[in-house]
Amino acid sequence: MTPTNWRRELDLDIDESLTQLLNETKLYDNAISGAQDKSKAQMWVAMAILNKKLELALGNNEKKEKKKLSEKDLRKLLKALESY
Repeated sequence: MTPTNWRRELDLDIDESLTQLLNETKLYDNAISGAQDKSKAQMWVAMAILNKKLELALGNNEKKEKKKLSEKDLRKLLKALESY
């Protein structure tokens, strides 16, 4: 299997979920584009989105609304994560 066709090996529901998540990360393209490693930054943003969804689903958040991180907070988060 070549790197260009790995997604064809995914179940349809997993591929649809991945596509949706990648589309959600596009909300943060400005921050991601400033990262040294854009792929890694996109992965961290995707993980943060998933974490937020889990918190909301499990009721671990006082506010039950979806809220986009401010640009300042997102830049701080990305900078901290890139140091790892």
